[in-house]
Amino acid sequence: MTRIISYREIEDVEGFRPQNGMNFQTKSKNYSIVLMSVREDAPYQDKISEDGKTIDYVGHNLNKRYCNGKDPNTLDQPLFLPSGKLTENGKFAKAANYFKDGLQQSEKIRAYQKIKSGIWSFNGVFDLVDVAQEKSNNRIVHLFKLILTNEKVEDFQDENNDLPDDDRVIP
Repeated sequence: MTRIISYREIEDVEGFRPQNGMNFQTKSKNYSIVLMSVREDAPYQDKISEDGKTIDYVGHNLNKRYCNGKDPNTLDQPLFLPSGKLTENGKFAKAANYFKDGLQQSEKIRAYQKIKSGIWSFNGVFDLVDVAQEKSNNRIVHLFKLILTNEKVEDFQDENNDLPDDDRVIP
C-alpha cells in the first residue's frame, strides 16, 4: 500500500541521505533503493503500469565530472565508469541479468516516488526482473523492469490499519 512520507522519513528509515536515484545495496543492506518520479518535469521518464504493479525505471546518466564538458543527456548511459568500475546502471543490470540467467534471486528494490518537493511516497518492495537497452533521443538508455512484491517493510506499516492491502502502486 502506498504511503505518503517526507524525505526526512526516508533518511531515518534508510539510515542515510539518498541523493542518487539509484542506490545498489547501500550500507550493507540486503536490498537496493530507487528514487523515481513520473511528473512531467522529471529528469527521467519512469513509468508505472496501469495496474500499478510494474515500474519501468530508466537508468541514470554519467556524472558530469566524467563528461568532458558534454551534456550528460546527449551521451549513452554507461554500465562502466572510465576507471572500469560498474556504475549504478551496471550494478543493477548485472543483478537483473544474473536473475534472468537463474544465477541468483531477484534483487529487492525499495521504490520511493517524488510527488513534489519534500513529499514522497513509499511505493513498496519490488523485484528487479529485467533490463533492456533502448534508443532514446539518439542515445542508449537502460530500462529496468521492477515487479511489485507483497513484502512488507516494518517502518512503513500502520499499526492500526484495518484497510485491506491493495498490492499496487498508485499510478
